[in-house]
Amino acid sequence: MNCRKSGLMIAVILCVAGSSIPASAENIIFPRNKANIIDVTRPPYNIDKTGATDVADTLTKILKANNKWVIIYLPNGTYRVTKTVSFQLCPGICNGSAGLTGPILQGQSRAGTVIKLDAGSFTNASALMPVINTGDGVAQNFNRGLHNLTVLVGPNNPGAVGVHWYSNNEGLMSNVNIIAMDTTPSCGLDLTGGEQGPCGARDIRVQGFKIGVKSNALNSVTLYRLSIENQILYGVYNQSNFLYIDSLTSVNMVPAVINQGDLALIRASLTGGSSQKYGIISTTRLYSRAIHTEGYKAACSTSVQKLPPPFASDLNEYISDSVRYNFPNSIKHSLMLPLPTLPDVPWETDTTKWANIEVLKGGFGLQLSDLAAFQKGLDSASITTILIPFGKDYNLTDTAWVRGKTQRIVGGAGNFTSTTGLGAIVIVDAPGASPVVRIEKLLGANIINRSSRTVIVESYLGEIDVMGSGETYIFDAVLRLQAHGAQARTYAWQFNAECCAQYNAADRNNLYMTDGDVWIFGWKGEGNGTKVHCYGGRCEVLGFMQYNNTWNTAMAGIPLMVVNNAQFTAACVGQIKFGTTTEFYDVLVRETRGGQTLDMDAAKTGTGYALFSGASVDKAELPAPASAARSFGFRASSSGAGIRVEYSAPAGGRLLLIGMNGRVIDARDIPATPPVGACVLPARANGIYIIRLTTLARIMEKTVVKAAAIGR
Repeated sequence: MNCRKSGLMIAVILCVAGSSIPASAENIIFPRNKANIIDVTRPPYNIDKTGATDVADTLTKILKANNKWVIIYLPNGTYRVTKTVSFQLCPGICNGSAGLTGPILQGQSRAGTVIKLDAGSFTNASALMPVINTGDGVAQNFNRGLHNLTVLVGPNNPGAVGVHWYSNNEGLMSNVNIIAMDTTPSCGLDLTGGEQGPCGARDIRVQGFKIGVKSNALNSVTLYRLSIENQILYGVYNQSNFLYIDSLTSVNMVPAVINQGDLALIRASLTGGSSQKYGIISTTRLYSRAIHTEGYKAACSTSVQKLPPPFASDLNEYISDSVRYNFPNSIKHSLMLPLPTLPDVPWETDTTKWANIEVLKGGFGLQLSDLAAFQKGLDSASITTILIPFGKDYNLTDTAWVRGKTQRIVGGAGNFTSTTGLGAIVIVDAPGASPVVRIEKLLGANIINRSSRTVIVESYLGEIDVMGSGETYIFDAVLRLQAHGAQARTYAWQFNAECCAQYNAADRNNLYMTDGDVWIFGWKGEGNGTKVHCYGGRCEVLGFMQYNNTWNTAMAGIPLMVVNNAQFTAACVGQIKFGTTTEFYDVLVRETRGGQTLDMDAAKTGTGYALFSGASVDKAELPAPASAARSFGFRASSSGAGIRVEYSAPAGGRLLLIGMNGRVIDARDIPATPPVGACVLPARANGIYIIRLTTLARIMEKTVVKAAAIGR
């Protein structure tokens, strides 16, 4: 539907209903008992939601007074404002604090919760003001959230910006409409300022404004399912730095995208264009894939790229520079793994089907432990949703098994800890179990998918291990990711890996995979150490920025990515650095095929590249290991320090020690010589473990009981 501009609110709302992202029948509600959700319309705040009163100052006061990872809830209604509604900002050094965390501004529904700027409130076009401002300044605005509401900018507001969305490390804006009621406002979604990012936004509609989206994200912003329409100058303007967009729908006569930074753009439908203009105009690094345009002169125009795009309305894949590779038989394009669609789980609106861990614990001296209460909710046949409220740490002393009807585990910005180090949330197959599990707004718990079920994780801090055959979807997370299942498929957007151990062969920080498929769109790395450990399977990364800080010294020879007999490509990769002693990675990719190892270093490609291919033309064409004639097998026995493993395997293999909850405890490379070897894997306690020996071609697993020897 091609809606044209109108000053009438009813026309604007009809346009939104017909846009490319369908209107959702959202009804986000929470149980009240011990939920620690702040409803602004209830005492002590009693904010007006009829539109009769200006509530800007009161909303700002609530947000700043609750500057923590907590949910501020706006029930359906109209919230009239004449000033900026602002979170607590973090200029300078945040007054000496370690940073600001949260809050989350949560509406009941995108269609029903409306924050409306009065006409003529922001009239100075030289002093732009946002209706909502979530942060600014240094990179210490953590875990911010903005969800399920509409920002409506009234007429005659030439100095208005709809939303200044700003968060660091982890932060998500989702299911938000930003609508201008006339053509005067400056920008709909502003992603600029300070040390922006990394953060994400999904399911966003921007209608009207001179510019739909403007970005100069120092630490990257990842957008998914963005709809822009009826802009005056251009749809998306990436002024500099790192922007990654998946699933862009634009209905505009003007150019849909202007790029002057690093841009990865996939799955774009750009229609309504003028035959005198290009859909995309780029002067810098660009990776694009699956681009469709209508009406424009051509899909893409460039000025300084070494490889100009074809003069065509559609682009299957366009890379703005030559493909980098180590081995001559590498493919000259990305892996082209199937592009995923983030699934959803309907929100449970029957609060009798919710369980609150705080309520489940009981009272009157008969309290269950945190783990027992959580497991009680997970095993209930009548519970679909479990709430982990804000306000305390919940201690998982051992494994919590997700094996029942639970569809959603939602943190009211809740926190798990584990005093034993054994706590984990493990999803397994079981009769009658929900086929989909969604975990969101949570930190501190390791999540392990050992099932064939679909698992969705959003707004999360911790570790995720993928061991089963199911699909795992991740959006907006600060984490370590491990993938070891041969049939496992893992998809991630807005992936922030900040582990900083110096490189060593057993380092499992950031991404560590031995099998399966891993697809990541929008990756931000920070600190030293190797970020990608790809020892098997297929891995495709689209959009990667590395922020080198004061840890990044003495970097000579430390690889940013390690690829060992795997299928791997990475697109739109760049680095920045902070501090006078900070160094860039000089080895961008260290790749091994068979017995040969080669480095792609900065002398060959600079500090970044448009596309690197570490994938062979055909997997079968990978050179056979020089030691392929070796026998393959191992035996294990208990020892005082752990489990001793004697092995015989080709070079390039890996030994993994795995706990029964599926978590990888230790990993070792198989050296090129001698043909046989031995090592001790550190099992901390007596119990049952899994030893896995894996090479490109073969996998062997055995169960080991520590303190009891087993044979070959």
